[in-house]
Amino acid sequence: MPEQLIRTSAPRPHAVVVLVIALVALLSGSAPQADARVVPPMFRMMYLPDDQDRSIAEARDSLIAACMAAHGHSYSVQVDDITEAEALAALRPFGLESLENLMPEPQPAEAVQGEDYARALFGDPGQRVKANGERLGMTLPATGCQADAERRLLGDQRLRALELRLRLYDGERDAREQLDRDPAFVAATERWRRCVSGFGVDARTPDELLSALSGDADLAAEPAVRADVRCKHVTGYLGTAYARLAACQQNWLDEHADLVAEWRALRQRQHAVAQRVL
Repeated sequence: MPEQLIRTSAPRPHAVVVLVIALVALLSGSAPQADARVVPPMFRMMYLPDDQDRSIAEARDSLIAACMAAHGHSYSVQVDDITEAEALAALRPFGLESLENLMPEPQPAEAVQGEDYARALFGDPGQRVKANGERLGMTLPATGCQADAERRLLGDQRLRALELRLRLYDGERDAREQLDRDPAFVAATERWRRCVSGFGVDARTPDELLSALSGDADLAAEPAVRADVRCKHVTGYLGTAYARLAACQQNWLDEHADLVAEWRALRQRQHAVAQRVL
């Protein structure tokens, strides 16, 4: 490749300079790498809504709103459209990815609702149902408009749907732990560590770097954060990290194909009901 580039006829002076810089960077191993992301399959399943997910959510909100109106309350949900890149960045599986938009946008103040509103929406606070995964348990209201809407969409499988979601959460954690032992990811993290060390930053991982910062730090101005983001780009860390996490997640999904099939079947059931509701 270098010989072919050098034989190009009569390059302009500035082109020669760019070529030399690029070759030096390539030979030194410090050439900036593409930051292309492979979206891990569990993230796509659970956090990146498609048209089917939006239809289910719209039907659920419509059912809740009708139920709340019957109780004399208005109910509406504000839904913000976000891009795939924004959704991934918000998950922060590998810490910060950019110096842009580091300050959270102020959220509009929520209207203060009374006890009657809460009871209509969430039902009797003393009546809840519980589901467990291997790592985490969660409870849901057993009565109220939210529960009624979810039962309309899921029938008697509402609790099972929550159990499946918790098992997928287990899978996310299992895959992340597997990633920490993945040779390609370990090598990428070591390249990142050596790079930030050159900027005077002592951290073994991006998570460790981020957790060491004070809670009120101006992240965009923090030298350690700037080194972190720069080194992720220069070393190609994020491309490797996302690709290897995707592989680990897919391994888990393949090993639990029956669970995934059941989750997809319940999602399809909700979508079929949603189409009739809408």
